Amino acid sequence: MFARPTPNISLLARLAAFSVVMVGLSACHPLRASLKQTQPPSFQFDSGISECCNFLTFYRIEEVAPENQNVDWLQSKPKDNTVLWLISSEGDNSGRVPRLITYGKVPTGFVQKIPLSGEPPPLVEGRVYDAYGPPVLVPETYIRFTIREGKPVRLPVPGKDH
Repeated sequence: MFARPTPNISLLARLAAFSVVMVGLSACHPLRASLKQTQPPSFQFDSGISECCNFLTFYRIEEVAPENQNVDWLQSKPKDNTVLWLISSEGDNSGRVPRLITYGKVPTGFVQKIPLSGEPPPLVEGRVYDAYGPPVLVPETYIRFTIREGKPVRLPVPGKDH
């Protein structure tokens, strides 16, 4: 009689591990934000079905200084911009991302840091604004926009958007 070949366990284990890694990598894509055409502006967040990229420790809206508006985003001087609104995650939230953040409305699990109290200033027609979370951790949440005819309009970011 012929002996039955025994499966190579090491090879099977490596194939299984490779499959798990590939599924994990394909399911995880960076947290992204999109601008909704509402007034005040709202930012919708999506990380697909993935939990690995589904956190946001802060989100901020700032008015972009004129000298930074046409400069490559990595060459700009953020200290010249004016932070209008900053919210940070707190407590048990662990940075969980709400599906939607609306300018001036603090979502559950976040606290407003700027301004310290009250509402942020209204956004002014024609001025340029940046909205973003931690740039290194969630770069796809970076949105530049302006207000035209009472509605937010996304603008390209020099050196970032093509």
